Amino acid sequence: MHASSVEAREVQIAGSQFRCQVCDYTRFFRREADLSTGASTSFGQDWASSKASCYICEQCGYVHWFVRARAAAMAAEDTTLADEIETLRRRLEAEFEGAETAETARR
Repeated sequence: MHASSVEAREVQIAGSQFRCQVCDYTRFFRREADLSTGASTSFGQDWASSKASCYICEQCGYVHWFVRARAAAMAAEDTTLADEIETLRRRLEAEFEGAETAETARR
């Protein structure tokens, strides 16, 4: 086992000392995480191709994830759009089934 050359340190987030959400400790290891997936670019979900900053608590190991606000906002917009598309799909499907039922009743 190799001793890590990276040391845990205290972190400031938005001007305040950051504390672990689990154990309230104040020292963290920092890592970058790639959020991209193979399909994200193919489907135009460029927000998923961003990076996240991860702070790992030195005491309990809990990983805190941070993404840029713009990336998070774009993800929320994509989710809202997906919900709207699903609602529209269901409405059109119901209308189509209703039209088929009316056509069958006329025969």
